[in-house]
Amino acid sequence: MHPAPEISILMAAHGLRAEIAAAVASVFACSEGAAVEVIIASDDGTDYRECLPADPRLVFAPIGPIASGAPAARNRALALARGDFVTMLDADDGYEGTADGL
Repeated sequence: MHPAPEISILMAAHGLRAEIAAAVASVFACSEGAAVEVIIASDDGTDYRECLPADPRLVFAPIGPIASGAPAARNRALALARGDFVTMLDADDGYEGTADGL
């Protein structure tokens, strides 16, 4: 069991099956020592679990309306966030490493 996350990262995804794994990997690479969760909210009807390795730090928002837009998808993710801090990352982007992690 992982501890309650310090940081919740909201990630809306639309048509990003090929890119999302790299975005998630960048979060986990930069978060060594920090308890994080990444909450994926599909905006295209795709079950992104199929694109990502099983990891208890990944949370998947229920698939909602299709093409509702990134803000609506992020709001679905936000409803599940448990972290003390919340941030967003586009599913086709990535975090860059720093000495202090996230």
